[in-house]
Amino acid sequence: MIRIRDRQALLNEACRIAVEEGKFLMAWIGMVNPATRNIIPVAACGYEEGYLSNLSISLDNIPQSMGLTGTAMREGHSIISNDIASDPRMAHYREEAAKRGYCSSAAIPMRFRERIMGAMRFYSSEKNFFNDREIQLLEDIVADICFALEIVETEKR
Repeated sequence: MIRIRDRQALLNEACRIAVEEGKFLMAWIGMVNPATRNIIPVAACGYEEGYLSNLSISLDNIPQSMGLTGTAMREGHSIISNDIASDPRMAHYREEAAKRGYCSSAAIPMRFRERIMGAMRFYSSEKNFFNDREIQLLEDIVADICFALEIVETEKR
C-alpha cells in the first residue's frame, strides 16, 4: 500500500485489504469536509448495500453524530461497539446494520499532520469481535495508511 501514489487508489486499497485480508464484512473511510464539518464517505469495500447512503455524520454535537465515527473524530481515539444491537450509540444505524449482518464495529480516527481528518470504520459479523489486540492492530494499520497519505501529499506538493 505504501507504494501507491494516488490518494483515492490508496483509500480504496485500504478498504479492499480490510475486507479481503481482514475478513471484515465492510470497511469504509470517511473524511471531514472542513466547510460543512460533515464526514463524507470517500472509499468503501465489502457488503455495503446502500448503508453509507443512510449516514449523516457531523463533527458537531448533534444526536446523529453521537455514533462511533463522530465520537472517534471528536475525542481523537478509537471507539468500539462489540454489540451494535444493544449499543445506544448505534441507535440511529442499528436497523440498517442488522439488515446487513453487522454485529460489531470499530471507528479508528485518522491523523494527518497531527490533526484528525477522518476515520476508518470496520464491520464484523461477529458479536464481541474487537479485543485489545485487534484494536491495536487496526490502529497500527490506520497509522500506516495516514503515513502513506502524507507521502502522497508531500510528493504532490
